Amino acid sequence: MLYLIGNSHIRFAFKEYYKIQENIMLSIDGATIFGLLKENANNLINEIKKYNYTRDDTVIINMGQTDLEYVYYYRSVINNEKLDMNNFMTDIIKIYKFIINKHFNNTNVIIMGIDPPRTNNMEYNFRMSFKKKDQTSKNAGYQDDEVRKIVFRHVAHVYNDSHEDRIKIHRQFNNILKMVCDEFNCKYFDLWDLFVINNVLNNKYAVITNNIKLMDHHVKISDYNEFNNYLYNKINN
Repeated sequence: MLYLIGNSHIRFAFKEYYKIQENIMLSIDGATIFGLLKENANNLINEIKKYNYTRDDTVIINMGQTDLEYVYYYRSVINNEKLDMNNFMTDIIKIYKFIINKHFNNTNVIIMGIDPPRTNNMEYNFRMSFKKKDQTSKNAGYQDDEVRKIVFRHVAHVYNDSHEDRIKIHRQFNNILKMVCDEFNCKYFDLWDLFVINNVLNNKYAVITNNIKLMDHHVKISDYNEFNNYLYNKINN
């Protein structure tokens, strides 16, 4: 059996592909690596625990996108200082490895790298963490009504990373995931070459708009045949 595990990003990427494959999709909107240590009714870890994974199964894990795009900045604001990104990544990688070792040590594991950040408006990222009242935000841990009173101009200094720097950070995280694969003898793939060309975001797979209410950090796919062929070749190679 093929298990697809992650947040909304893995569901968007496998939206059509997984319909033609025998699989189980375990996807929770807003799921984070940090959240894998928390057990509540809406957490991904509870979905993971429902199944017994064998040597005949394959698990594709796609986690970390929400942590780097939202949790890092959210925690920085709550801590009243910008966290060290390298230390932050070290912390979530420890959790990542703990989950693999505890739940998938006898399973064929494939780690899927995260995507580049698609939005270059950091106020959008702020709003996703502090102003959006929906289940996704609750799953990611943003539930304090007092915290929601924070306004962007007061914390803009935390959200001061350029889009180019954030692309580099996401790529750095993927390089760390590759080392995790070496440690656990599992396979790795990402879709980076499709989404980034010459270190610049490929707008073909992103929602491009100046309207902050219409922005979206998920992949935009207009040609699923092309995308699925690329995805299939990545997985099988």
